[in-house]
Amino acid sequence: VKAEEDNIPLFWWKDEGWLTMSNTPTVLYDDVVNWFISMRAMGFKIRKVGFDKKFGREFFAKMKKAKFRIEDQPQYFQVKSEGFRRIEFKVKNKQFYYLHSGAYEYCVQNVRAIEKTDDMIQYEKIDETSRIDVFDCSVFACCEMLKTEEKNKDNEGWFDE
Repeated sequence: VKAEEDNIPLFWWKDEGWLTMSNTPTVLYDDVVNWFISMRAMGFKIRKVGFDKKFGREFFAKMKKAKFRIEDQPQYFQVKSEGFRRIEFKVKNKQFYYLHSGAYEYCVQNVRAIEKTDDMIQYEKIDETSRIDVFDCSVFACCEMLKTEEKNKDNEGWFDE
């Protein structure tokens, strides 16, 4: 009902393979954990999962129990700004690839960026019923990738002979 009211094409996304839907009134943590387990069983190498702990400590604990490395990723716009800028850079240089996902395109068109001081970006939904979740996830993924790359560079040379 909510998807119809807000004009969110959930069933099209599901039919295209861009969405796994839950059969319960709310998404259960176990459903999400089991989805990650099934992805790992299919051969996906999931190194780390980021999640804002304040939105679901129980999910956090269940993921750890399922032997996933999960990291608390609070939703601070100062941190998200770096991921946003990375995506912006890749788009401008025609190096951004999102698998032609209609769900991603839908979410991107619902984002409004607000320039802050010191080249920071804060982004938000264009209206209350818009969804930006898939885009938001890609921003967090970019933040984590940049952080991991920095750590790897810091560790270079430690074991060289």
